[in-house]
Amino acid sequence: MMLSAHSFVFSSQLLLLLWLRNSKAFFIQTSLQPPRVALSMIQNNDNDDPEIAMERNEQRTCIKQFLTQRSIQSFMFLAEQVRDPHTADWVERLLGKSDLLNYHGTGAFDITKYPAWDSFFLELIQQPKTSIIIQAKRRGRGHGGWSKNNPYLKDRYVEYEVKIDPENLLPRIMAVREQLANEFVTDVDSVRIANDQILDSYDETVVGGSTTKAFDRMAYTILMDKIAMDNALDKFNSSPFRKGSFDLLQLLSLQEAIHRTLREYMSLGESKEVSFQFLRDFYINRLSSHFDGYQQYGRADDFLEELLLTMPSVKTLDGHMEFTDPVSIAKDIIDERSEVLLNWKDEMIRVPDDHISLRKVMWTKQMTSMGEMGGEVSSPQSVTVVEGAFE
Repeated sequence: MMLSAHSFVFSSQLLLLLWLRNSKAFFIQTSLQPPRVALSMIQNNDNDDPEIAMERNEQRTCIKQFLTQRSIQSFMFLAEQVRDPHTADWVERLLGKSDLLNYHGTGAFDITKYPAWDSFFLELIQQPKTSIIIQAKRRGRGHGGWSKNNPYLKDRYVEYEVKIDPENLLPRIMAVREQLANEFVTDVDSVRIANDQILDSYDETVVGGSTTKAFDRMAYTILMDKIAMDNALDKFNSSPFRKGSFDLLQLLSLQEAIHRTLREYMSLGESKEVSFQFLRDFYINRLSSHFDGYQQYGRADDFLEELLLTMPSVKTLDGHMEFTDPVSIAKDIIDERSEVLLNWKDEMIRVPDDHISLRKVMWTKQMTSMGEMGGEVSSPQSVTVVEGAFE
């Protein structure tokens, strides 16, 4: 197959698809810097092969990697809730990201820097203890009976120290990660239930004559019913970002299902070549708007609805007329997605076991640092906080 000009630059998760057309690969790297969706094109090495491409696809849609992302975001939120924004800021700077707390997307991490779910944790535990000096400006300059508008009075500051101990941060973030994994076990089931209702709802909606709506979006209703049941049984409290994580679980599971469907079509050869080309192009055209970077809620359902509402078409391939059925393709994706979600549930159940090796690394590091008077503290960093932090 020849490489068309309009499809020469792809995102990282499409490296495998690009290899199908040409041996040279490009990928798109998502930035969290404003604007929220900023894409920069970076050329990969010419020696990229299918195995590397497949690995990067799997890293991009890895549920364990996504769990780590959401656990860090949740930890940052909890730190700010207990009036410790400086620890959250330190973690964000270590990651090399900005505005991570408000990021609603599935690909926050640079998979080159953090290729595995535990890569960040292994980097974190190697960081030295840090002391941050906070310099907070008092509100107003008036004191001692003088007017605050007196130009001869100097600004007043108060300083205090915040200590960052990465060895203590790791178990706290891991505890959040295990709680989220517990939640994901339940929520992937809810996504799967909603997913399995899509085609039945589509049949009813199309029979009803709708041309603007393909199916009823039941996922959030199922989620809220589950939360209400858990609250009634006093099982556990929801995490602060549960609704956002649920939306992103729908999106990430759909993306993984699309990847698997494309690979399946490719393996079937000529019998699925037209369907492969149609789905590949349909997916590529919606990467930036539906999958990459910061996303709006409901993008997974948007993608499926657009696919289901696409009219069938006839395409000429090698002199033969081939029929493309978007509904049949959507069914393949939906079936694959159910398998993805079942796999992910098993992976989430095993998260505490995954943490065993990480705890061993942590304990080894702690044993090494014992007897060192609490460990060396790096030179304090001076940070100026906005006016009004102290009265």
